[in-house]
Amino acid sequence: MNSAFPFADLDVSKFMSSFKVPGFEYEALVEAQKRNIATFQEAGTIAGKTFQAIAQRQVEMAQKGLEVALAGANDVAKAKTPEDSLKCQAALAQRAFEVQVANLREIGEIAQKAGGEVFQVVNRRFLEGLDELWANAAEFEAAAPKAAKPKMK
Repeated sequence: MNSAFPFADLDVSKFMSSFKVPGFEYEALVEAQKRNIATFQEAGTIAGKTFQAIAQRQVEMAQKGLEVALAGANDVAKAKTPEDSLKCQAALAQRAFEVQVANLREIGEIAQKAGGEVFQVVNRRFLEGLDELWANAAEFEAAAPKAAKPKMK
């Protein structure tokens, strides 16, 4: 037994099985919650892989950006006149802006795709849960005692 938290070793399924409610299946509830947890684990795995892919892609983009900046700086340094230097700087700035917009778009598309995948996983489980709820409600209603109809005078 854990002395810091006395309920750490409590088996909730055994504890709840001692409470009987007609028409209510505690085991079905436990299984449904296990499926919910598995769904969120799957969604978390997708999100984690996406964060990793985005981070890796951002590192690649930063490396490429540094290479482009160094090449642009060399072009500016090789310019023979101040006008040529200014043109090189303007071209470099425009190119950097275009690359950054493209990079942001790509990262956004990666995140959007993963968000869609996570939504599909969670939505699928949500719909399954609704089906389970309706099935359990029907079973509970069937098991419930029927009330006597009042007599009309």
